Amino acid sequence: MTNAVSGVLRLLGPKVATIVGPAVVAWLARPENREQAAEVIRGLQARSATQRLLARIDLAVVSFHEVAQTTEAGSDRFELASSAIKELHSLRLRLQLPFSSLKARRDNRRLVASQLDDLLLRTNRAL
Repeated sequence: MTNAVSGVLRLLGPKVATIVGPAVVAWLARPENREQAAEVIRGLQARSATQRLLARIDLAVVSFHEVAQTTEAGSDRFELASSAIKELHSLRLRLQLPFSSLKARRDNRRLVASQLDDLLLRTNRAL
C-alpha cells in the first residue's frame, strides 16, 4: 500500500503532493475508503489513457474533498477546494463526451489533461 500511495502522490506532481498529499494519505488510511482507493489505484494502472486520466481526476476530487472537510467552511482554502471540485467534475464530463473520430477523442483527452495540470498548479499556488 505504501508503494501505491507514493505512486499516487507522484501522479499529482511534486508541488501539489506537498499540499494535497496529507489529505490523500488521510483518505487512504480510513478503512471505509479502501475499496474506492483500490479502484482508483487500478484505474491509475489501466492500459487506456482515458481510464488513467479519469482515475487522476477522481483522485484529485477525493483529495480536494478531504481538504474541504478538514478546513473551516467559508475559509479561502474551503472555497478554493470547492471550486476545484466543480472544475474537476466538468473536466470529467468533458472527457466522457462521445467523439466520432479517434483523433478528436485524442485531442480532447490531451486538452482535458492539460487543463487538469493547470488546475492542479493553480490550486497549489493558491493554497
